[in-house]
Amino acid sequence: MSILWGTFMESGKDLATFRRPVSLCLFQMRNCYFFSNTIMSFKDAMVTCFNMGGALLELQNKLEEQWLDIHSNIRGYHVGVWLGITDMQEEKHFVAISNGRKPHYVHWSGGEPNNSGESEDCTVYLLSRKAWNDTKCSNKAHFVCKK
Repeated sequence: MSILWGTFMESGKDLATFRRPVSLCLFQMRNCYFFSNTIMSFKDAMVTCFNMGGALLELQNKLEEQWLDIHSNIRGYHVGVWLGITDMQEEKHFVAISNGRKPHYVHWSGGEPNNSGESEDCTVYLLSRKAWNDTKCSNKAHFVCKK
């Protein structure tokens, strides 16, 4: 990954972004987003974000989802983007990995989540559908860390 550091302002404090290098830091809605320049499994993406002091993106609303879509397309993402939503603990009960609670915003693609093959426990934002899909956690996708 290439290095590009940045800071952001929150409540008047200058906070350091992430502790490790990433490709880019963008600022939106008082948050800092780091877009990956590689693809990896859900677990590896989750650990990478954690090690940088952030978390996998958990979309809060349609505006944030549209913002993700625009910036993912600009970067040429084509395999989708991991979201920090999973049903690993209990099938068909998707929760945010940050707090274990049901997300208040969801945007599943038609017929999703479907647990195809009974092994789809992770969530990816599909650029082709502009919606969410449950998929195997071992698949590889781009990821966005949020702090």
